[in-house]
Amino acid sequence: MPCLTRPLTAQLEITDCCNFKCLHCYHLNFPKGFVSNDIADDKIFQLAETLIEEGIFSVVLTGGEPLMRKNVVKQVTRYLKSHNVEVMLNTNLVAMDKGTLDELLSSNLDGMLISCPSVNPELYHHMTGGGVYQHFENNLKLLVSTGMRFSVNMVVNKRNLGLIRETAEKMHGLGVKSFGATPMGLNSQSPDLKNFFNNDEVNELVDQLIQVNKDFGMNVDIFEALPKCAFKQKVREGNWSFLKRRCQAGKTIVSISNNGDVRPCSHNNQSYGNLFTESLTVIWKRMEEWRGYKKIPMQCIDCESVKSCFGGCRITAETITKNSRGLDPWMTNPIKTVNQRHLMATSALEPQTKITPSKIFRWRKEGDDAFLVTSARGGRNMTMINEQYFQFLVQLRDFPEITISSLATKFGVNFGDDNYQRIIAELASRKLIEVHQ
Repeated sequence: MPCLTRPLTAQLEITDCCNFKCLHCYHLNFPKGFVSNDIADDKIFQLAETLIEEGIFSVVLTGGEPLMRKNVVKQVTRYLKSHNVEVMLNTNLVAMDKGTLDELLSSNLDGMLISCPSVNPELYHHMTGGGVYQHFENNLKLLVSTGMRFSVNMVVNKRNLGLIRETAEKMHGLGVKSFGATPMGLNSQSPDLKNFFNNDEVNELVDQLIQVNKDFGMNVDIFEALPKCAFKQKVREGNWSFLKRRCQAGKTIVSISNNGDVRPCSHNNQSYGNLFTESLTVIWKRMEEWRGYKKIPMQCIDCESVKSCFGGCRITAETITKNSRGLDPWMTNPIKTVNQRHLMATSALEPQTKITPSKIFRWRKEGDDAFLVTSARGGRNMTMINEQYFQFLVQLRDFPEITISSLATKFGVNFGDDNYQRIIAELASRKLIEVHQ
């Protein structure tokens, strides 16, 4: 894990208002007697400007329901994209309209995460606190017709566990290609323990999700990081996207409330400072406890998956155990065997193997001789490199498709040099070059 001076990603809460009252909502300001902390449009725009100045690579516009402030979403998206920042939108889609969607398309919004707890109209109405499923479906059809990248996420608890396949099948029929089923997390202020899953129910969800992939060919995922030991061994031997997820709270990501407060993640109600009065770099330093092993349970320290897990959700664990190093309720036993399928294996590169360097990548300086670099989409492929390596990467952009041996010659190195081979292999794994076999 690179030592970052500030985060890669920010979840920017455009508003704390919502057109739903979801029973499973983990939003921190949603008890009875709710009073909005919304600020003026120009103040939200000021937060976006600060994120650009701080070198943030990607921003997730969220809420509440961000489309309650459509003009802000459109303006902020356009502004961030004009500064080469990746922008995603989290929405229940019900407030979407064609004009807004057209503007987001023209601004090159990178994608959306769409929430849908059920395709059963009665259950949808119940779980969303009054939502109308047909409104959702009508807007989903509109979204599908645009070809925009998006995923549908079904937050699942005891109320709708048995409806995962039914929901996925309906989504598939409507043209959805990416579908997630995510176990409900806990609102730390008002935990819904009655409908919270036990470990067996988590695995039932996973089994249904895998079956959805087999039956409909949909890309499937779980959009939260679960402890790796929660999954059965047979599942861990697969190559599922959800196995690669790990809690990034305070490690690569922060959440910014609509009043400027900075928190480690959306589930966490603790503010470490306010972006209107302090720099993100200063606030980030206060989150040091979220990096390293300070919040990881002692039982997890020797687990061979600890670096790809971090002990599951710390907020859920603390809500249940009243201990910041408490066990995630879905943890079972430390894993003692690493799934070799997930370890990067590189074979010797052939001299005539052709590569195409990426013309676009994101980077920022992290020190006197350190640069943080990531591929154009997403922060999962980030890597920390030195000045010499960075200059090599910059010069690569001038080349079209080229063989690895010819590239070595142009830079005056031997193709068989171990360091050269290692660098090319790493660039390929980070998606900074495309290898043509």
